Amino acid sequence: MYLNPCKFTEMKIVTNRIVILAIIITFGFFIPKLSHAIEVDSLTTLAIDTTAKPVISKKQQRRQARKDLKQHFFINIGITFAKLHSTVRFEGPEGLLSTQVGLERHLGLASQKNIYFTTFIYRITPRSGLFASYYGLNRNNAYQLQNDIIFKGDTLKKGSLIQAYFNTQVFSIGYLLSILKSENSFLGVYFNAYLINVTTGVNSEVLDFDKSVGVIAPLPNFGMLAIFSLKKWLSLSGGMGIFFLNTNGLNGTFVDMNFHMAFKPAKWLSLNIGYQVFNVTAGFPVDSFRAIIDYNFSGPSAGIAFRF
Repeated sequence: MYLNPCKFTEMKIVTNRIVILAIIITFGFFIPKLSHAIEVDSLTTLAIDTTAKPVISKKQQRRQARKDLKQHFFINIGITFAKLHSTVRFEGPEGLLSTQVGLERHLGLASQKNIYFTTFIYRITPRSGLFASYYGLNRNNAYQLQNDIIFKGDTLKKGSLIQAYFNTQVFSIGYLLSILKSENSFLGVYFNAYLINVTTGVNSEVLDFDKSVGVIAPLPNFGMLAIFSLKKWLSLSGGMGIFFLNTNGLNGTFVDMNFHMAFKPAKWLSLNIGYQVFNVTAGFPVDSFRAIIDYNFSGPSAGIAFRF
């Protein structure tokens, strides 16, 4: 289980390029629709400008715009049928020694699991609002090792009975700014603060072994949200968030992407199906080592959303 760090880095670069390419393809779908919506808004504005209207203050305009906004709240509750892949890697001084443990392969943690998530949007005005999301996933398993593993410098022998766990909580909240104002379309950017709590460990009463590593990382995150109505009963939506961090103590990448199709039996209700990708890589010092946790999941998703 000794890996070449250069080879591992090359694999990560290829993976990140694939994810970024998928993001570009996803949002490339929205560009023609966005251009058309902006053109329609521009023509509408020109038509309005040619009509004489009483002069009103900007404050009055904001109040009127808020009154005209019929739906302020958007709440989505969903489930992702996720395929999970998570590893923890320990590097010695200056990265000369590298060992990697696959939590699904070497510790027997579930590689497929249902993940429940919640997203929330509050549009304060047609231009601004709040965006928040949360999901949590805890996995643990009693497992007899099929191979020797090295965890924080200690070797656990093949055949040892261990208890392994990997817990994740992700919460974010921030400011949402609307770029496109339309009754049937929405395009916005968000500036969120993410709180990511990742902990993994191994313990064994038989071996008197109990060690863990974890990181609580408050990260800024930038992303986009888009919703376009194709019919009164059908709409497409997508979102992506991405961030790169490189400091003396903590470094890593964060990618969150989703794409959904929603069926609306009522104005206040929609049923959606789609696909979601989530990827976090974080490196941080632990004792005399540097730990790198790589955690990602992807899979189809379904949910129910309420607008009011």
